Amino acid sequence: MYGPDFYTMIDRYTELTGKSPMLPRFAMGLHVGTYSGGTWKNEEMTSDKYPPALCKRLREEGVPFDLLWLDSTWRLFNTTYGNGGCCFEWRNTFKDPKAMFDSCYAQNVKMVGLHIRSILDNGPEYHLLDKAREQGNVLYPGAKIEGW
Repeated sequence: MYGPDFYTMIDRYTELTGKSPMLPRFAMGLHVGTYSGGTWKNEEMTSDKYPPALCKRLREEGVPFDLLWLDSTWRLFNTTYGNGGCCFEWRNTFKDPKAMFDSCYAQNVKMVGLHIRSILDNGPEYHLLDKAREQGNVLYPGAKIEGW
Protein backbone atom coordinates (compact mmCIF):
# COMPACT_ATOMS: atom_id res chain seq x y z
CA MET A 1 0.00 0.00 0.00
CA TYR A 2 1.35 3.39 -0.93
CA GLY A 3 0.60 6.49 1.18
CA PRO A 4 1.83 9.10 0.71
CA ASP A 5 1.09 9.19 4.46
CA PHE A 6 0.11 6.70 7.14
CA TYR A 7 -3.57 7.69 7.22
CA THR A 8 -3.95 7.21 3.47
CA MET A 9 -2.31 3.78 3.72
CA ILE A 10 -4.69 2.74 6.51
CA ASP A 11 -7.66 4.02 4.56
CA ARG A 12 -6.63 2.06 1.46
CA TYR A 13 -5.89 -1.05 3.52
CA THR A 14 -9.29 -0.98 5.23
CA GLU A 15 -10.99 -0.42 1.88
CA LEU A 16 -9.69 -3.89 0.97
CA THR A 17 -10.11 -5.65 4.33
CA GLY A 18 -13.23 -3.93 5.63
CA LYS A 19 -13.74 -1.05 8.00
CA SER A 20 -14.66 -1.69 11.62
CA PRO A 21 -18.01 -0.28 12.67
CA MET A 22 -18.04 2.21 15.51
CA LEU A 23 -19.20 0.77 18.83
CA PRO A 24 -22.42 2.22 20.20
CA ARG A 25 -21.94 5.20 22.50
CA PHE A 26 -23.09 3.28 25.59
CA ALA A 27 -20.24 0.79 25.10
CA MET A 28 -17.83 3.61 25.92
CA GLY A 29 -19.53 4.20 29.28
CA LEU A 30 -18.90 2.71 32.69
CA HIS A 31 -19.15 -1.07 32.94
CA VAL A 32 -20.14 -2.38 36.38
CA GLY A 33 -19.32 -5.94 37.43
CA THR A 34 -20.91 -7.77 40.34
CA TYR A 35 -20.87 -11.10 42.11
CA SER A 36 -24.69 -11.00 42.20
CA GLY A 37 -24.73 -10.34 45.92
CA GLY A 38 -22.37 -13.06 47.10
CA THR A 39 -18.65 -13.59 46.82
CA TRP A 40 -16.40 -16.58 46.36
CA LYS A 41 -17.18 -19.19 49.02
CA ASN A 42 -20.52 -17.41 49.70
CA GLU A 43 -22.22 -18.18 46.39
CA GLU A 44 -25.46 -19.18 48.11
CA MET A 45 -25.97 -15.45 48.85
CA THR A 46 -26.21 -14.64 45.14
CA SER A 47 -29.68 -14.14 43.71
CA ASP A 48 -31.74 -12.61 40.94
CA LYS A 49 -32.83 -9.91 43.42
CA TYR A 50 -29.39 -8.32 43.83
CA PRO A 51 -28.60 -7.05 40.29
CA PRO A 52 -31.82 -4.97 39.96
CA ALA A 53 -31.32 -3.65 43.50
CA LEU A 54 -27.73 -2.71 42.63
CA CYS A 55 -28.90 -0.90 39.49
CA LYS A 56 -31.47 1.00 41.56
CA ARG A 57 -28.89 2.04 44.14
CA LEU A 58 -26.36 3.13 41.51
CA ARG A 59 -29.04 5.22 39.79
CA GLU A 60 -30.05 6.78 43.13
CA GLU A 61 -26.40 7.57 43.91
CA GLY A 62 -25.99 9.17 40.48
CA VAL A 63 -23.39 6.70 39.19
CA PRO A 64 -23.49 6.99 35.37
CA PHE A 65 -23.21 3.38 34.20
CA ASP A 66 -24.55 1.73 31.06
CA LEU A 67 -23.57 -1.93 31.27
CA LEU A 68 -23.80 -4.53 34.03
CA TRP A 69 -21.87 -7.79 34.10
CA LEU A 70 -22.71 -10.68 36.41
CA ASP A 71 -19.60 -12.56 37.39
CA SER A 72 -19.57 -16.33 37.58
CA THR A 73 -21.66 -16.68 40.74
CA TRP A 74 -24.85 -16.64 38.59
CA ARG A 75 -24.14 -20.20 37.48
CA LEU A 76 -23.72 -23.53 39.17
CA PHE A 77 -20.20 -24.69 39.69
CA ASN A 78 -19.58 -27.92 37.92
CA THR A 79 -18.83 -31.58 38.43
CA THR A 80 -15.58 -31.94 36.49
CA TYR A 81 -13.76 -28.60 36.66
CA GLY A 82 -15.48 -26.98 39.66
CA ASN A 83 -15.65 -23.20 39.38
CA GLY A 84 -13.34 -23.34 36.34
CA GLY A 85 -15.92 -24.69 33.91
CA CYS A 86 -19.29 -23.51 32.62
CA CYS A 87 -22.40 -25.69 32.47
CA PHE A 88 -24.82 -22.87 31.48
CA GLU A 89 -27.16 -23.75 34.36
CA TRP A 90 -28.53 -21.05 36.67
CA ARG A 91 -27.95 -21.27 40.41
CA ASN A 92 -31.24 -22.11 42.16
CA THR A 93 -31.26 -18.67 43.82
CA PHE A 94 -32.00 -17.21 40.38
CA LYS A 95 -35.71 -18.03 40.32
CA ASP A 96 -36.62 -15.75 37.41
CA PRO A 97 -33.63 -14.60 35.33
CA LYS A 98 -35.88 -13.02 32.68
CA ALA A 99 -37.57 -10.79 35.26
CA MET A 100 -34.11 -9.88 36.61
CA PHE A 101 -32.94 -8.79 33.14
CA ASP A 102 -36.21 -6.96 32.45
CA SER A 103 -35.90 -5.05 35.74
CA CYS A 104 -32.35 -3.96 34.93
CA TYR A 105 -33.29 -2.88 31.41
CA ALA A 106 -36.27 -0.94 32.81
CA GLN A 107 -33.71 1.10 34.77
CA ASN A 108 -32.05 2.19 31.51
CA VAL A 109 -29.23 -0.34 31.63
CA LYS A 110 -28.24 -0.87 28.00
CA MET A 111 -26.84 -4.36 28.38
CA VAL A 112 -26.54 -7.04 31.06
CA GLY A 113 -23.91 -9.67 30.41
CA LEU A 114 -22.97 -12.97 32.00
CA HIS A 115 -19.44 -14.08 32.79
CA ILE A 116 -18.91 -17.35 30.95
CA ARG A 117 -15.93 -19.64 31.36
CA SER A 118 -14.43 -21.00 28.17
CA ILE A 119 -14.23 -24.54 29.57
CA LEU A 120 -17.41 -26.52 28.92
CA ASP A 121 -18.51 -28.67 31.86
CA ASN A 122 -21.30 -30.87 33.12
CA GLY A 123 -24.07 -29.57 35.31
CA PRO A 124 -26.71 -31.52 37.17
CA GLU A 125 -29.21 -31.20 34.30
CA TYR A 126 -27.52 -30.71 30.91
CA HIS A 127 -24.24 -32.75 30.99
CA LEU A 128 -22.85 -30.65 28.12
CA LEU A 129 -19.27 -31.90 28.48
CA ASP A 130 -20.34 -35.55 28.21
CA LYS A 131 -22.55 -34.81 25.19
CA ALA A 132 -19.74 -32.98 23.42
CA ARG A 133 -17.33 -35.87 24.04
CA GLU A 134 -19.93 -38.39 22.83
CA GLN A 135 -20.07 -36.47 19.54
CA GLY A 136 -16.30 -36.81 19.17
CA ASN A 137 -15.37 -33.26 20.13
CA VAL A 138 -11.98 -32.82 21.79
CA LEU A 139 -12.23 -30.25 24.53
CA TYR A 140 -9.72 -28.31 26.55
CA PRO A 141 -8.30 -28.85 29.18
CA GLY A 142 -6.41 -32.10 29.06
CA ALA A 143 -6.98 -32.49 25.34
CA LYS A 144 -4.44 -34.86 23.84
CA ILE A 145 -4.10 -33.96 20.17
CA GLU A 146 -1.34 -35.62 18.20
CA GLY A 147 1.22 -33.15 16.93
CA TRP A 148 0.52 -30.45 19.52
